[in-house]
Amino acid sequence: MQDPLTKAIELTDLPALVSELYPESKAKPNTPGAYLAVWRGNTSTPAFSISKNAKKIWLYDDKASGDSGNAYSFLTEIYGMAPKEAGEFLMQRAGIPNEDGSVREKGVKPSIVAQILAEPTKKEGRVFEPLPDDIRAKYLERVTESPKPASLK
Repeated sequence: MQDPLTKAIELTDLPALVSELYPESKAKPNTPGAYLAVWRGNTSTPAFSISKNAKKIWLYDDKASGDSGNAYSFLTEIYGMAPKEAGEFLMQRAGIPNEDGSVREKGVKPSIVAQILAEPTKKEGRVFEPLPDDIRAKYLERVTESPKPASLK
């Protein structure tokens, strides 16, 4: 039987997730292609590609930084979410029930996602800026301390 996190990763539309978190990236739901890596300041040359592998799982590859992975690694390594928070967010998005069989509450966003999505967007006059260094460092520290689930190694 497949673990819930692996199933959530397989069900996640990575271009849609990138589009929701970083609208300035120009990513389009369910559409493979090259997009802007706005979280590292790339606003002119698409160098971040998203495609499906042979198992039909969405993966990303950032040509400029060398980063690559799936939706979970995108949230933890690029977006800066804590591993547990990223896993819960993906399972919630995919509609995977809790261990006790109860339905995960829809619409609840992890704290960092809610914070970012509540900020004004470029359309509202704010130029995109990556996460502040202190917040990003806090989450990166937690990511490096926590091992990845066996299914993601």
